[in-house]
Amino acid sequence: MHMNHEMPYRELGRTGEKVSIIGVGGYHLGIPDNPADAIGIVRGAIDRGVNFLDCSWDYWTIASNIAYALPPHAESHA
Repeated sequence: MHMNHEMPYRELGRTGEKVSIIGVGGYHLGIPDNPADAIGIVRGAIDRGVNFLDCSWDYWTIASNIAYALPPHAESHA
């Protein structure tokens, strides 16, 4: 389900990539006791047009939760 309600995007430096002006910070994605909650947050953000997910390499659990929300893992962690 794609619910992009006219999410504004801006060019990222000189890369030519367009990123949403709203991003999801990754720190809180490792806090839920249930990884499904973090996966739901990421999927909900993507459904609304967010394509900027901020995640530090120091937060392995957070990176894993984000990865499980994205293809090809998303189908196995629905």
